[in-house]
Amino acid sequence: MNFRYYTLFLFIFCMVFGSYLYLLDLGIYAPRVPFTNYELPPMPVAAWILALIGLFFICTLVLFGFSWGKEFMKGYHTQRDFSKLLSQINEQALNKPIESRVYKNAEISKISKILARFYLKPRLDSNECFEPKIDKLFEDYKNVMNGKNVELKSYNLAKDNKFSIQNNKNKIFSMLKVIIEDEIQNDVKFAFNTLNKGEPEELRDYALTQILTNGDKKDLERLLSLDVAYEPHNSHIKELKDSLIQAFVRESEVFSVEFLGKTFKKLGFNQADYLTFTKATKSVLLPDVWYHTIKNFADNDENAEIALFYVMFELEMIEQAKERRALHGKDEFRLIDAYLDLRKSGKRFPLDIFLNYDI
Repeated sequence: MNFRYYTLFLFIFCMVFGSYLYLLDLGIYAPRVPFTNYELPPMPVAAWILALIGLFFICTLVLFGFSWGKEFMKGYHTQRDFSKLLSQINEQALNKPIESRVYKNAEISKISKILARFYLKPRLDSNECFEPKIDKLFEDYKNVMNGKNVELKSYNLAKDNKFSIQNNKNKIFSMLKVIIEDEIQNDVKFAFNTLNKGEPEELRDYALTQILTNGDKKDLERLLSLDVAYEPHNSHIKELKDSLIQAFVRESEVFSVEFLGKTFKKLGFNQADYLTFTKATKSVLLPDVWYHTIKNFADNDENAEIALFYVMFELEMIEQAKERRALHGKDEFRLIDAYLDLRKSGKRFPLDIFLNYDI
């Protein structure tokens, strides 16, 4: 029952019932206190009856207050438990470790244990639930997945958290695309800061790839001075190889042959990679520089040998190619032998038929 209605009802009841008792003229009465000889002051019987009703009212007020307090505390603890559950959902959706929490509500505690057994992934096409904590998570998650940089400090994510790494990737990518010069300075600075050893390897590789792909001559010179390219990791080797080749094609004068040779070995360049580099740089380097660059690689890495044959054939250095071929065993480079035999017989075929894959 609503406490306000109950109070109003009791007040009206006492007024009507008390008026009726006074009309009855029941006389005066002085009750004795139980188990004593003490008598209370004489009062009309109607007043004593109304006093008893008032005492009853006070007792019910105490009961109402106790019940209200109990429900208030229950609601308070339920709300806190619900907030804890939402925090757990956020942690699971962000691949964070689930914190240990104590729940007052047994049912919510059971739901928490059940959810802890699942991997939770946000459904970005779902409708809002009008719970700010969850809807904010979805908004941030959607923005990060769409390539935007979002402020994530409130989530307290670890550096190696996938969500945090993706957000920092977005920041690096978007910042390196900024046109305003002053902003580019700050943006590139952030990308270089992520190359620190304290950052996750995946993020460092991404930053390195983006600087190689989008950085200007000044950025590449700074990058080479840090020797970061000597510390590749396995997670993005293919991207690093492609980015390094692109960077050389764009700003070839920045790179020394010695640096490239060491870096190619660190990245594990195979025959196909050296061929890719050789074909990409054909139009960038002068023929003599092109030849001596690839020859330097071949002299220090046998995987570059096939690329050197490609250069010599392109530059019509057939005799030099034969001399180089003689340095290898009979069973090596059979396709080179086939190409030389065809040339000897006066037949010409496109060179890429013989040198277009990892031999």
